[in-house]
Amino acid sequence: MLATLKQWQTQWLSRRLPPARSIALTQRRLFIFPTRSGFLFLLSLMLMLLMAINYQSNLIYGLTFWLGTLFVVTIHFTHANLSGLQVTAMGAKPCFAGKQAIFGVRLAGGTRARHSLRLGWQGDVREIFEALTPAFTHEGIDVETGGQTERSLAYPVGERGWCVPERLRIESEYPFGLLRCWSYLSLDQRVMVWPRPVPCEQPHASADADSDGAVTVVPQPEALDLLGHRDYRPGDRASQIDWRSVAREQPLQVAVYQNDSAEPLWLDWQALSSPDPEHRLSQLCTLALSAHEQRRAFGLRLPDRVIPVASGQGHLEAVLNALALCPAGSGAVST
Repeated sequence: MLATLKQWQTQWLSRRLPPARSIALTQRRLFIFPTRSGFLFLLSLMLMLLMAINYQSNLIYGLTFWLGTLFVVTIHFTHANLSGLQVTAMGAKPCFAGKQAIFGVRLAGGTRARHSLRLGWQGDVREIFEALTPAFTHEGIDVETGGQTERSLAYPVGERGWCVPERLRIESEYPFGLLRCWSYLSLDQRVMVWPRPVPCEQPHASADADSDGAVTVVPQPEALDLLGHRDYRPGDRASQIDWRSVAREQPLQVAVYQNDSAEPLWLDWQALSSPDPEHRLSQLCTLALSAHEQRRAFGLRLPDRVIPVASGQGHLEAVLNALALCPAGSGAVST
């Protein structure tokens, strides 16, 4: 039953609030309802009205109608705090599976100032992750008249490939917290999720080469020149860890090497023995990152495509994107 209601809500919101790159919060997109404090306030007004009728007290009558008028005026101010607000998606940078994608959002106030806005995710992400870290929500956002502000929201990503986040929920209880005005924003944005790097022991360099004369392995660190150090990440070999930094109680560091005389490297799907296609992609991701850090030219062979040997940040991203979008099905695991 709950699943059916949630599916109906999603379909209704998709029709009423279609996705867009930039959204202006018009009356059609806004919802308003009393908060818990608002319901208690209305209940108090009803009790005060009963007291005024019972005791025929003009003072209680006046106070009751004055507070009722205040509640009605609050409806206008709470709604106006979001009405006309312009929300624009700023995109997100690629990330690895199991990490958090960072989505940028720009809020433009327009002709009036905005106060105490709250920005977060809708649904399960909003309920689970906002309680764990403040990166999944922002509170107390103020936008000046004619000004704008930018915020970054973290979103947990699981599987590789394109990830489309859930709707954003923007809300406000300004000025008295008696009513909540909110809207669901389906911003037209997505993020590329690369395979999760996993530990992958790289074999010794050998004289075996393919038809292009390019070896398919990475040389030992002893034959390389030390470039420097970087932070440790999952998939790095234990032999590359700088244990001296650990002894000094510093963050875990990994040595980065370079070999300018090394032959071009081919990362070949068929050269891996893991029966799990996702694990193979993760291993190839680790090898590609390692080759890039060594400033070594490398290429990629997948069941569905081949990326020629090249180097540089753009080439690395092209390889990681190919790994993220690889259709690793039953036909891709044949060896």
